[in-house]
Amino acid sequence: MDPKSMTPSSASGSALERTRPALMLLQTLRPINLEITDMVVRILGTLPVLRPLRPAIVAAVGEAFGVRIDELEDCADAANQANAQYLIAATPPAVQLLSEQVVQLRDLLHTDMMALIKRKLIAAAELGELRGAVGFHNQARDVSQLVELFRKRWGVIEQITPVTLADLDNAEALVKEFLEMLGARQIGAPNAAEFADINQRAFTRAVDTYDQARRAVSFLRWNEGDADDFAPSLWAGRGTSSRRRDEEDPSPIAAQPSTPVVPVTPVAPIAQPAAPAIAPGLPGNSPFITR
Repeated sequence: MDPKSMTPSSASGSALERTRPALMLLQTLRPINLEITDMVVRILGTLPVLRPLRPAIVAAVGEAFGVRIDELEDCADAANQANAQYLIAATPPAVQLLSEQVVQLRDLLHTDMMALIKRKLIAAAELGELRGAVGFHNQARDVSQLVELFRKRWGVIEQITPVTLADLDNAEALVKEFLEMLGARQIGAPNAAEFADINQRAFTRAVDTYDQARRAVSFLRWNEGDADDFAPSLWAGRGTSSRRRDEEDPSPIAAQPSTPVVPVTPVAPIAQPAAPAIAPGLPGNSPFITR
């Protein structure tokens, strides 16, 4: 699909289209601190056990929480679709293709450089640390760093390395083209900001809806203590408990959910009868009370 022809609501009848009005009402957006595909899989995986609990949840805490369970599938599907559209818009095929060429070139230059280092023709300290092949700018910087060192030591390695000066010239030209494309994409990517916004909104609604369903299950299964068997945390297994608490309750970016949730009314504490007064001097009274 051509990103120029896409809009975040272009798939008529899709979950993203159905939920878009609710997404646009959101004013508080969560930071995207989960891998969205993993999140979607986890949410959809809970539906077979959450749906049978719906009648009991409605009876216990109200229809509003039952609606949250009804909305979960569309919320998860919408988050998945919004993320896919965002990734396509943010990384056009031309950028990805050039990135693959840069990574391949980086690997070749790095292999030849390591052979020279093993022969002790170049000191490892001269190369320093490379940034790695993950991330477009890291890829470009690594190739530039390798090319620079090849040129610096050319007089020593010219007769040994399979790399030629033409190879180095081509590498520099490829990196230049790659960086120019990245710059153009960052400045003029069509609808990039809109896709990013919809992606964050869909993520927020999916997490918030699941969170409300999980609250209802926790209330329903409080005595049994097995709520996580029905609706486990989306952050389960991602570090220490304190870190999970921070991630599950991030600082708000701004506002309220689109549809208010009916709160569960807390049970009022049972009043205890007042203890009878004890006369001064008798057991149970303070020995320091004076008349």
